[in-house]
Amino acid sequence: LEDLTIAGTVRVNDGAHNLQLVGGIVNTGQIEVTGANWNNDLLIESEVTLTGGGEILLSGNHSRILDESGLIEGRLVNQDNTIRGRGHIGANRLVQIVSNGPIVGESAALPLRITAPLSGTGPLENVQISSTHAPGESTAAIDLDGLYKLTNSATLQIEIGGPTPGDEFDQLNSTDTVELDGALEVM
Repeated sequence: LEDLTIAGTVRVNDGAHNLQLVGGIVNTGQIEVTGANWNNDLLIESEVTLTGGGEILLSGNHSRILDESGLIEGRLVNQDNTIRGRGHIGANRLVQIVSNGPIVGESAALPLRITAPLSGTGPLENVQISSTHAPGESTAAIDLDGLYKLTNSATLQIEIGGPTPGDEFDQLNSTDTVELDGALEVM
């Protein structure tokens, strides 16, 4: 699907199905990727900009957001949609994600798994990150709720340039569980 508006529900049903997105997508509704028993994918080709305040629901353990080319060229810029569920962003085919909207895992026991480079200002809840997390697009204050877990293959990139949180240095504000492993890069 390329350069369109989604006002209702678009569903990728279970059974190894894919939905490819290209260009600007105005989503005021819901894009659901089921993936209960088979890998069902939302494929990002080149750069996709997502606006409209809607929701992407990854409702199964095998629901994924991936780079369509497999060459780490896909980039998802999520301006204001909520990405929610218990699936996977990245899997074996990385997509770069800039998320200024919330990313919300189902629970601490079933977090949304992120293996793609992540940046942006959106709040994070019940996520497990196994790639690079660089808060903001420069510096930012990011709200964390529920589980925020960085695995041993993760890198947290924190910018420090002055005394003002969110403006001159990155800040992570947590109200719950934070598990840090992996590497810390101070920029």
